[in-house]
Amino acid sequence: MILSPGVWFGHGAAIRTAQPAQPVAPLRCGSTLPTRCPWPLLWSFGVGGVLGSRRNQERCRLCRRSLPAGKEVEVDFKGHRVRCVTCAGSVSKPDIVLVHGFGGSIEYWRRLIPALSAEGYTVHAFDLLGLGLSEKPSTEYSIELWAEQVTDFVSKLEKDVVLVGNSFGSLISLVSATQRRPKGIVMLNCAVGMNNKNMVKSPKMNDLQRLVATLILGLVDLIFRSPILDMAFESFATKEQVAAVLKNLYPTNPSAVDDELAEGFVRPAGTPGALEVLRQIYTGDPGPTPMELFAKGFPSDLPLKVIWGDQDNLTPIKGDVGSFFTELAKVGKELGVMPQALLTSSFS
Repeated sequence: MILSPGVWFGHGAAIRTAQPAQPVAPLRCGSTLPTRCPWPLLWSFGVGGVLGSRRNQERCRLCRRSLPAGKEVEVDFKGHRVRCVTCAGSVSKPDIVLVHGFGGSIEYWRRLIPALSAEGYTVHAFDLLGLGLSEKPSTEYSIELWAEQVTDFVSKLEKDVVLVGNSFGSLISLVSATQRRPKGIVMLNCAVGMNNKNMVKSPKMNDLQRLVATLILGLVDLIFRSPILDMAFESFATKEQVAAVLKNLYPTNPSAVDDELAEGFVRPAGTPGALEVLRQIYTGDPGPTPMELFAKGFPSDLPLKVIWGDQDNLTPIKGDVGSFFTELAKVGKELGVMPQALLTSSFS
């Protein structure tokens, strides 16, 4: 993997930057896109060069409040309203579809969208069903449901698509790729599942550890199915509380946690059905692990890029998933798996 100075992704600035990240002013209607993106990323499978290295004089034609690009529109998935933004780019480049993670929304990508748009990519970002400001119907939420949503969205585009997922958005992208093949996938700090229940599948656990983990997960289920969650949700879902938690997840760049990012997590919490979706995420089926997907025959020639923060405490790079992709990067062609998968565990 090739990473340029000043980049952070995944769970905030868990990836160490070689130089301080420069702030990006939110774009509003008629704003000129940044002349130089402070988030340069080199993709190895043909989706572009260093982001932000070329001046783009085109103005954003679609905008909403302080979102970096894209008029907010509604698209349909299974008869439900899904919030989406699109910023049009060059017809000669693949479209990029951004898939957020737990608690995320379009706002999570507020700095990446203008960076990609400045390089001429058509960028799509949407709130997963039940998350962000998308509709929150009474249904069974799962990695598979969201993967179906991604596949449904991609199938309506008439170009090659690169999926970019964060946290369990990375896992969702992997599952979607088994349904409809994209041009490639970029994964940022890939999660082991929709929740932590897949941890008991870890080969690193002995029987006693697995028993203790199962008991703890069972206790979490009881708490999240009880009125305790309702009381905790009301007291915790404030901008101040959320910002404090997010800063712990951005150890190398806590200043990245601004009001806009915190609001992007808090605002959806006030929408109808948000609490029940949270309850399901923590108590539901975790879905397949990345390792299980590969064991079942994930396409070995699909270009894959993995980017990981070496200080990510939520999904540590030395955990099962991080270790799996680290090994995958080492063995490459020897095992007949994606030779283009590149991973580095430390950025200095």
